[in-house]
Amino acid sequence: MLKSKDAKLQGLRVCLWLPAAEGGSFLFPGVLRRIDLMTVQRLFLSLEISEKQLQQLQTSSGISIHEAAWFLSRIREYHEGVFHHSCNVAWLSAQLAIKLGLTITEVYLQTLGALFHDIGKIAIPCSILDKQSRLNEQEWALVKKHPKTGIALIGDYEWARQLEPMIMLHHERFDGQGYYSVPVEKLPLSVRIIIIADAFDAMKSPRPYQKKRSTSACWDEIERCSGTQFDPELLPAFYSTISKIPGKD
Repeated sequence: MLKSKDAKLQGLRVCLWLPAAEGGSFLFPGVLRRIDLMTVQRLFLSLEISEKQLQQLQTSSGISIHEAAWFLSRIREYHEGVFHHSCNVAWLSAQLAIKLGLTITEVYLQTLGALFHDIGKIAIPCSILDKQSRLNEQEWALVKKHPKTGIALIGDYEWARQLEPMIMLHHERFDGQGYYSVPVEKLPLSVRIIIIADAFDAMKSPRPYQKKRSTSACWDEIERCSGTQFDPELLPAFYSTISKIPGKD
């Protein structure tokens, strides 16, 4: 079981506190920027996963942080808002997984699945992602395809199968009324974790179509939707997680 010391909880925007890449250097020529690798490294460091443990996790899962950083680069280069949201949801999901007593391997996979939960949005025009007014029927239909698109984008990688439920099902609901009407019995714990973290950061962060909410207002909404959108058994641990976010309001 992992333990997270309160003093080391860095807050939501872990990715934004990293130093800029020196001289625009690349690890993979032309595609992987140092800042994205550092983002992934800092994310796991904030979870108190040591370098030795991280190396073992990469070997056992078949998912290297270099590959993770390559995909994160694609997200950041396409849309900064999706990039920030992805990092926030990954951090929140990992913290909740730790609170729930998941193993280090489960926390590693939870973090990566959350980091890529919205990767399918890089196939949605930015004009739709940044639209301030209500989406029309055609635009909404395109947005609702992003979980399936995300699977298609990483589906050629064998290791991606471990993350597919989190990418495919993160818009499902506890009451079975999500994008694909999947009943809760078929929603893994990893998915139910991301559903809460995703909704919280969506409310907490400024969006073109809405103002950001305070942490207390976000929590009120999550409580209101307990048992319908969210798994009520996860809410106490999630509240404990967000209550320790520095400067949360």
